[in-house]
Amino acid sequence: MTEVRDWHKDMELAHHARYEFVSMQPRHLNTLIDALFHWLQQYAAEKERADKASDTAAEWICKYKAEEARFQRQNRELAEAKERENKLREAIEQSDTAKYLLKRTIDSLYPLDKEEETC
Repeated sequence: MTEVRDWHKDMELAHHARYEFVSMQPRHLNTLIDALFHWLQQYAAEKERADKASDTAAEWICKYKAEEARFQRQNRELAEAKERENKLREAIEQSDTAKYLLKRTIDSLYPLDKEEETC
């Protein structure tokens, strides 16, 4: 069970104990020592909690940085894939145009073949 202490009262007690110690009347010295140990234990517990929180934060930062790098890599790969797709579409369109022009040229050179097909 944790003891509930008032930091301000303990500080006031420390000031009284310091003056009493100087005047050689240590009435509150045991209470001051108890308060000292209490706050040292509180400090140790808080430091441990803060260290764990710091480690957890560092872990999440690493995960975030890794995900950010992965996201940027995937965006770059997507942009490259779209660029390749556009080039392929252009090549297909050029191929279709070339096939149309070739067919038209052949049809103009050999008009009789077309007439035979219709009969």
